[in-house]
Amino acid sequence: MARAHAAALEQRNAELAEEVNLAKSAFLANISHELRTPLNSILILSRMLADRENEISRAKIVQYSGAIHRSGSALLELINDLIDLTKSATGKLNLKFEDVCWQPLLEDVELRFNPQTDERGLEFVVRIDDDVPREIHTDHRRLVQIVDNLLSNAVKFTERGQIELHVFRPGPEHECGGSQLALPELVGLSVADSGIGIAAELRHHIFDDFYQVDSTHSRKFSGPGLGLSLSRKLAHRLGGDLTVESTVGAGSTFTLVLPQDSSRIRPDDQEERPLSAATARDETLPAPRQGVEPVGRPDDPGPGAEAPGDAAPDVPDKEQILAIQDTLRHKRILIVENDMRVAFSLLAAFQATGAELVVSATSQDGLEQLHREADFDLVLLDMCLTDGLAMLSTIRTLPGGADLAIVSLLVAESETDRPTVLAAGADAVITRPFAVQELVTTLERLLT
Repeated sequence: MARAHAAALEQRNAELAEEVNLAKSAFLANISHELRTPLNSILILSRMLADRENEISRAKIVQYSGAIHRSGSALLELINDLIDLTKSATGKLNLKFEDVCWQPLLEDVELRFNPQTDERGLEFVVRIDDDVPREIHTDHRRLVQIVDNLLSNAVKFTERGQIELHVFRPGPEHECGGSQLALPELVGLSVADSGIGIAAELRHHIFDDFYQVDSTHSRKFSGPGLGLSLSRKLAHRLGGDLTVESTVGAGSTFTLVLPQDSSRIRPDDQEERPLSAATARDETLPAPRQGVEPVGRPDDPGPGAEAPGDAAPDVPDKEQILAIQDTLRHKRILIVENDMRVAFSLLAAFQATGAELVVSATSQDGLEQLHREADFDLVLLDMCLTDGLAMLSTIRTLPGGADLAIVSLLVAESETDRPTVLAAGADAVITRPFAVQELVTTLERLLT
């Protein structure tokens, strides 16, 4: 009996180890995309500024410089999150407690998030109850870090409706991670949205390290999956807790409960502990922007435009452009790409060729564009789209679609392989990250 029990335990340990390894592999693969995309945008646009100094208008210089700054900021934020996660896991995350006044903190939050909610047509409500003390004694930086992550997620996952940030006195229904503090010694902050909600089967995993709701490369919302895991750890280090209630299709409410004075919490109370209502969703990059942008007016990447995708190609030098401009002049190319940084880089790189390039951020937009205008010569299709294979097949059924050249862009780590993409209707498959010469050669072959 003991031997059988030991064998079963050993097998279970092996299964758990395999699950952890798979989760870490998926996490590391996704981190590589999150690092490479903004880094390649920086390299591409900075090289364009250097190599084409006398050919770029001042307006373009300002636009490219802004994109470089946002990409650099995204990289810095990701690196800081990785460092914080490591420090938290090793117990080396230092906290600086101070009196934090709610009013200026909330005003700053409104100032930073109003442009994002306005852009998406969302109502953003911030309110604080009258019985909440004027100040809380906690780590200001870490509190803002948690709030920013919760609000960023709410913006990403909400397409219509409203987002509400509410500061309140917790009631008996609100827990504080097993803390023995009485309710008058606690303060609560909730972020409620009317977004997509969270499936019940995902709720007990979502705060886990390395876990993502959808770790495939064809998910709609991307990101490294660090924010909620880190936010939960920070909440615990501050002596509090982070929980969520959610209904699929109706939205989610994340609730942060903290001590009124975090400096009074003993170190033992700040250790990792099971979360009583551990349900949440992955922290990821915003929904892709909708609409079509013609060449010459490439969509600004915007802050935090982190949709699925991989490194953008290197920018063509002048010799390469001269070699392909005769091939591409007057050609109409549809780019179906939901990572606006990748699309922006492609547009910027090839706009001097004389081709007319149009960008669609989703497969639906792309198909509608093909329905409206049947004179496209080629489609560059991002296979990171959730329905990339289905779009390939659908294009071939459209009027003129059987003869339309299609180049599919496939991420190297994708579960979809090259033969499957070719069988679905692609004329060529390019694996990302790719050298621009490969793209140039492919375009010449298909368009001449």
